[in-house]
Amino acid sequence: MRVGILTLGQQSTFCLIRNISASGALVRLFGRLAPGSAVGFRVGDEDAIGGRIIWAENSLAGVEFDQEICPAILLRVAQKVEMTRRRGAPRLAVELAAVVRTGGRVHRVTMCDLSMQGARLKAKEPIHFGEALYLHVGGLPCLKGFVRWKSDQEFGVVFENPLPMQVIASVFG
Repeated sequence: MRVGILTLGQQSTFCLIRNISASGALVRLFGRLAPGSAVGFRVGDEDAIGGRIIWAENSLAGVEFDQEICPAILLRVAQKVEMTRRRGAPRLAVELAAVVRTGGRVHRVTMCDLSMQGARLKAKEPIHFGEALYLHVGGLPCLKGFVRWKSDQEFGVVFENPLPMQVIASVFG
């Protein structure tokens, strides 16, 4: 099972891929999508694949892809044994006000995207590579993390403990 994201317009929701083939997937939804909805289907940092929700019942749904794919490449079967810097977890695009506490300072930041393992943030004041921090975002528990990368006013945070998909889905689903 892998985590994916289904996107409908500007709305994104997590899904858990239970079965995948060249023409579609069986997913567990963590949001509401109606049969017939045209969606983008994404795993990790791969490009979205166009598709359509064919059926939905309880929390399960069938997704039919617009074109055939190679499931092994999408799920990165070969990459799991190689060293790689590519993201394995999909990210939800968000734009939320947040607060970061680090080194006795409080910074008002904007969260730009979020995954189970981390987030991309934007700050006006400098936050340094490697710093430990606490991230406060409405609806989510306080998240302890570390600055993993920095570029101008943006920086990436890796969480000390992964944020459960169900918690993210309950807030953003």
